[in-house]
Amino acid sequence: MMTVVWIFVSIYKSPSKLELWYNYTYVILNITTLILNLKLIKSN
Repeated sequence: MMTVVWIFVSIYKSPSKLELWYNYTYVILNITTLILNLKLIKSN
């Protein structure tokens, strides 16, 4: 939830390319971690 708010704030203040890259990378890593954790939980 915090990530979504952070992305909206950064879009609102017209972010630089580095900030956008960082935000998207952060979101992708979070989603990947979530999926892997769910797979680990289901496998046990």
